[in-house]
Amino acid sequence: MDIEIRTAEKKDIPRVWELIHELAIFEKEADAVEVTPEDLLRDGFGPDRRFHCFVAETLEGVMGMAL
Repeated sequence: MDIEIRTAEKKDIPRVWELIHELAIFEKEADAVEVTPEDLLRDGFGPDRRFHCFVAETLEGVMGMAL
């Protein structure tokens, strides 16, 4: 399996949010996720960037991320 690590793009944000939510479910804290995909877009790609995100992608799509 080939894995590419790259800087996240705006198009990746829905999947990044899914991964955040999946982790919260795993940790039995699903209700703790307050961030929305819109928040991630604004804060990760807006003029006042507050975080950087990398994704791990295979032929099947984005499988992991690091914020």
